[in-house]
Amino acid sequence: MSRATRRSAAWWLPLAALVSSCTQGEEPEPKGEEESYRLYLLAGQSNMEGYGDVAELPEGLRGPVEGAVIYHLASTPDDEPSEAGAEWRELRLGFGSVYPPEGVTEQFGPELSFGRAVVSGGPVALIKYARGGTAIMPGVSGYGSWDPAYGEGEGVNQFDHALAVLEAARAADDVDGDGRAERLVPSGIVWMQGEADAFGSAEAAAAYQANLDRLIEGLREAMGRANLPVVIGRIVDSRPPGGEPVMAYAAEVQAAQARWAEADPCASLVTALPQKTELGDGWHYGAEGQLNLGRAFAEALAALEERCPPAE
Repeated sequence: MSRATRRSAAWWLPLAALVSSCTQGEEPEPKGEEESYRLYLLAGQSNMEGYGDVAELPEGLRGPVEGAVIYHLASTPDDEPSEAGAEWRELRLGFGSVYPPEGVTEQFGPELSFGRAVVSGGPVALIKYARGGTAIMPGVSGYGSWDPAYGEGEGVNQFDHALAVLEAARAADDVDGDGRAERLVPSGIVWMQGEADAFGSAEAAAAYQANLDRLIEGLREAMGRANLPVVIGRIVDSRPPGGEPVMAYAAEVQAAQARWAEADPCASLVTALPQKTELGDGWHYGAEGQLNLGRAFAEALAALEERCPPAE
């Protein structure tokens, strides 16, 4: 058993027990022919959390997404116990950052357009866990780390929290509320992160490819499929014309992302993104950027799913 498996198991079991205890009394009915939901994990930092303002969405995108469900809750800081308590809900508006800026009531991330795109192939279940400002390398960001080896394998960080959320979500038998059990089929990982590692640490930027490789290996292991398709979004540095980079090592991390995706036959780097973020802070996509991001992720995953099908 790998270190990632041992560490995650210690956190999953109490959460699974909690979910089980909350659902005792009314066991979901087995379906005559068990319905399958394709399962996707969406993770990363703030552009995965999502700063799209729902007020900017056209009316046609404001309704719920039929056939798509999501499990999402606010992130937890490093070195704190993992949280449970979320529930599967129909995919709709409002699953973005839980810290909206002044004047914004609800936000969304790439999950909205991603879900609308992938549901055309059948029912989908999205598990979303993201925390703004987080790096992979420990000690680089005060917002947290995703390193699976954090604390020499004994600490608790964003990797552990994501695994705990993943297991709690998968412990629920009935994800769509119809009173019958569904089967979740691991189908892909969407990763949007790298800005924190590119911000000010040459060491983090130089180690990004190796760190990303170890992280994705751990997430694939947790999902139970070694050839699970993975798409990552290339970070964007919105420097002003002739100005200094927002992230000192953006070019190095972008190159590391490209090398990693090229070396993995079941991975893809999404580059068809706006070259500028929209919110004026140099970091975050707004509504249009988030919609484009989700669609690009869905398109890239569709190609990978043909190339890397699940084992029979």
